[in-house]
Amino acid sequence: YMAEGQIYKLRTPITVKIPIGTIDTTARVLNVARVGGKLLGFVGSVMTFGDILHDVGSGNYTDATGRTVIALAQYGFAFIPGYGWAISLGIGIVGQMIYD
Repeated sequence: YMAEGQIYKLRTPITVKIPIGTIDTTARVLNVARVGGKLLGFVGSVMTFGDILHDVGSGNYTDATGRTVIALAQYGFAFIPGYGWAISLGIGIVGQMIYD
């Protein structure tokens, strides 16, 4: 959690505790990581939607349904605090192995 306002631009040192240890960083770096993560999530969602549309356009409704179920599962598990991102990543990897 980071408070709103000018804190995003600060270059003062911040120690962050993560599951694998602690890191020393700045508010500016944390903000770039936050925005970058949101952007990558959005790009991934758009690409998945494109794959689903391609499957529907090709008449491959089974794959389109499977991709939709996997995408919804990923989005749902991503909201679990802590390790939801890892579960979502694992589901995405399995989905890629199935459909590519």
